[in-house]
Amino acid sequence: MKTNLKCSFCFLLASSVYSGFAQGFVNLDFNSANIPSGTSSSTFVSITDAIPGWTAYYGNNLQTAVLYDSLAIGSVNLAILDANVSFAGFLIPGNENTVVLQAGGGGPEEVSASISQTALIPSTANSILFEASLPYAAGWQVSIAGQNIPVTQISTINSNFGVYAGNISAFAGQVDNLEFTALSGAGPTVNLYLDSISFSPSPVPEPNSLGLFALGGLVMAYRQWRRIR
Repeated sequence: MKTNLKCSFCFLLASSVYSGFAQGFVNLDFNSANIPSGTSSSTFVSITDAIPGWTAYYGNNLQTAVLYDSLAIGSVNLAILDANVSFAGFLIPGNENTVVLQAGGGGPEEVSASISQTALIPSTANSILFEASLPYAAGWQVSIAGQNIPVTQISTINSNFGVYAGNISAFAGQVDNLEFTALSGAGPTVNLYLDSISFSPSPVPEPNSLGLFALGGLVMAYRQWRRIR
């Protein structure tokens, strides 16, 4: 069950206006995939068919293929999952396709995995919004024009996934490179499950505000419980 914070609702509502309207950016929800009918899981599909509009890299090496409906174990990889995926819980709920960036072994060392796209950022954009897996180990990052964008988790989808937002107002109206990266590092493979990227005219909610609303919700729930007892 999704447990969105109250202060996130208006932010998400305003963001929905921009979900399919990125003024140059394409396939932000990865639903433009053109996987040939009858393709078996664990098959590599060309980047242009799997995630049109995006380019992919393992470290600095350009990639030409995406693994369909399967994940790598311990090695660097890029995958696209759809409703045909056999292992439950790996698709971000409510989405048609989910892209997974897997940082991991790529020879003698760990290698990052990234996807990027260069286009015009809407002139009224204050923030970027996306759904992703919770960061762990080395984690993941979002960057524009090579600059890391700090992000805030503004709501929870379930125990594995959340909705994130980052302030991009400094880049509004510019043609820049947007990049998502699963970072390499010591420890287990870092998986970045990614979907539903959009630009929003709303600012990112302050973490303190999120905490206050969450606390208010707990107080209201406690009072309701007291009344029932």
